[in-house]
Amino acid sequence: MNDKEIEELGKVLDEAEKQGLTDKEIMSGLVAGAILAGFEVVNK
Repeated sequence: MNDKEIEELGKVLDEAEKQGLTDKEIMSGLVAGAILAGFEVVNK
């Protein structure tokens, strides 16, 4: 991950916490995002 990706991830986590999501909900969202990002790379 580069610095920009890490910064974006931090913003997403902050926003999720503000909305009151649990750690488990946040993690499942991150995992889903990572899987989708992986598919995008494979399909290019």
